[in-house]
Amino acid sequence: MKREQERRKQTLAAACQDLKSEPTSDYRHLLVNNKHQILFNFIPKVSCSTWKTIWRRLNSKNGELKMLLPHYRKDDARLMNYRKVLFVREPMSRLLSAYLSKFHSWTGTQRIWESRYGRAIVKRYRGVENPKLGGGGGKWLNITFIEFIKHITDLGSGIRINELNDHWLPQYKLSRPCHVKYDFIGHFENIAVEGPFVLRWLGINHFVRFPKYHSSNAKEHFGEYYESISPDLMRKLMDYYREDYKLFGYSPDDVMSLVQRGV
Repeated sequence: MKREQERRKQTLAAACQDLKSEPTSDYRHLLVNNKHQILFNFIPKVSCSTWKTIWRRLNSKNGELKMLLPHYRKDDARLMNYRKVLFVREPMSRLLSAYLSKFHSWTGTQRIWESRYGRAIVKRYRGVENPKLGGGGGKWLNITFIEFIKHITDLGSGIRINELNDHWLPQYKLSRPCHVKYDFIGHFENIAVEGPFVLRWLGINHFVRFPKYHSSNAKEHFGEYYESISPDLMRKLMDYYREDYKLFGYSPDDVMSLVQRGV
């Protein structure tokens, strides 16, 4: 694990030299525990709910009421002195996970996302003005995965972060890895091992435990959804997540190989 962490940090440091700039927007993804002096950067669709639950339990045991690092400043001493943890995920898998949970769940969550983004998507890619959203189990907009990808690549990443679009925005924009010097960089793909490990490494495994990991829907349906995406659109998507691939050591070639094999 130590050797792998060193490899990931070296990859990150090398990519940071080529990164022109990091986002300067307000920061809202750092969970803090002052008793154990830990900062944890959560990223939506990277076991985000699990990590928030773990932190809520840990803080409740310590009598800490606030989970988020308040009023983030780049000179906050805790950024230098606390141990800092980040978990990331292969970008294409994370994107598909966001689509399946937000546009393909047939729940109230899908209603929210269709209301917030679906109308604009339908207007732009279907030419339908003011599509109606049914309530109480009525009509769905049925946003397709291709439409979702087109919306993201056309919109671009230079937009203000909010609690919805952070589910698909590049992960480096949500974690600022070239500024925040993370002590542990975990990979979602190995979370069944790295999740429990990092709790032991932080010395908090006596207070909280990492739950049993269940395979994601995105992994099971990866080939099914991506095989229908045209090469041109895949190139645009790869370009959109270019920095994530470079910084966190994932391989676009490996992803394209999986898609071509229908895995």
